[in-house]
Amino acid sequence: PWTPTTFGAATGIHPNFSFAALTNWAPQGYPPSFGGISTGGDVTPWVDGSGRMQMQPGLWYMLSIVLAPTAVGLPGSLLNGRVLQGFNPATEILSYYVEGSTGIHPRFVNSQRLEYSASQLALRLGLPATTSPRQIANHDFAMGVISTDTVGATGAMFPIRDRFYFTLTEAYASQLRALPFNIGGEPALSSHVYECIWDTSSLTWQAPGIAFHHDDLFTERAAGSVEIDALSVYMDASTNSKRVVFSLTPESDQWPDSVFDQILVHQQTAGLTSCPTTELKTNVGTKLSFKQGLRRRTGPGNTPSTGTPDDVKSACGGDPKDGDVVPPVMGLSTDEYRQGEGELGFTAVRRSPPDSAGDELHIQVTGLEHEGYMFGYVWLQLEGPPVPKGSTPAAPVPLGAPILLDAEALDLNSLDLMIPVPRAVGLAPMRFSAQLWGANPGNPPDVRLLRESWVLSVRM
Repeated sequence: PWTPTTFGAATGIHPNFSFAALTNWAPQGYPPSFGGISTGGDVTPWVDGSGRMQMQPGLWYMLSIVLAPTAVGLPGSLLNGRVLQGFNPATEILSYYVEGSTGIHPRFVNSQRLEYSASQLALRLGLPATTSPRQIANHDFAMGVISTDTVGATGAMFPIRDRFYFTLTEAYASQLRALPFNIGGEPALSSHVYECIWDTSSLTWQAPGIAFHHDDLFTERAAGSVEIDALSVYMDASTNSKRVVFSLTPESDQWPDSVFDQILVHQQTAGLTSCPTTELKTNVGTKLSFKQGLRRRTGPGNTPSTGTPDDVKSACGGDPKDGDVVPPVMGLSTDEYRQGEGELGFTAVRRSPPDSAGDELHIQVTGLEHEGYMFGYVWLQLEGPPVPKGSTPAAPVPLGAPILLDAEALDLNSLDLMIPVPRAVGLAPMRFSAQLWGANPGNPPDVRLLRESWVLSVRM
């Protein structure tokens, strides 16, 4: 949970994202139940009137989603493959990097990726210990980054820091209507998109208003007949426009006359609708739901065998401007595959503290489950400088001794390290990776490599 102790005190540029602060507007005794959430900085390409993204030179876009546990996926899709391997789609984040993207590695373009696995998020085995299934309810990358950035250094990556957008579940909205309790001067609806603004003077969130009205989003459906359950918002001040990528509950469909795609988009420019609610499409007109491997609705039922679609429960768009600011400081994945297809999470960020003559390399390794083994170890590897295409890379060199995972790392499912490095000009890329080993005592001891990370290229 968000606390000042964990993330630092709230300031004008560092909002309080605790549940209590975000919901201070709610009637006492009725804590809100969110459908979707977004911080409003999911920089999404302009779309034409039919929902096609207009990809410009140097522009890329990634949409990450979380599915309901009942999702199956189209045959041959990444989603279907993960389900067949026994993974719960409600515990993993899948991303699609759209065709027509430029400015990122060509291998990512027009590809679906496992952004975060259940192991990396400590959800596969329900860690920390819990009596209920642990699943992803919502996700927003910017909220996490902004929470850790107290000085506004990530402004180019996440340009909006003072907004919070949300929808309500129909169950909660109906409770408010029964009280009655209005939001933005109108009865609560699960098909409105609401907006809270961070007050930099009082350091509190203002009462919510309506950012996207039901009547604009759904011109042919009655209020109360549709429910938004996934949300990704971009407020584009440069063009006086706003875009929302969203999904609806399967119960919002009225078979066969009014059936929705699971990835929709709506755009307004200067207060007027410039793209009515429709399927979000690539620049050549392919639906993103198809690119994500989602089954569409095929019948009136509420199970996969009777026609229900693969239900998108959460969405977050990637920032097309990331490529402009990330390479100098953040480790980027290379082409090289590793055991477990990179399911060991590995992040590296180089930081230059203003009060120090040197730099810091911050490393985080996640996905530390070592089931079946008494001890777990992380071993960092130096892979060397970039290798020309077609050449065989040299064997990696261990960076010191293996690191024994202690109780704190296992509880957090995260090993966090800071390595001092010299400050230099004209940094050259260097490749690193991480390994997770399991060990049981014996004669001889049972020691085994369990998972490896992707290889990261970091400027050193």
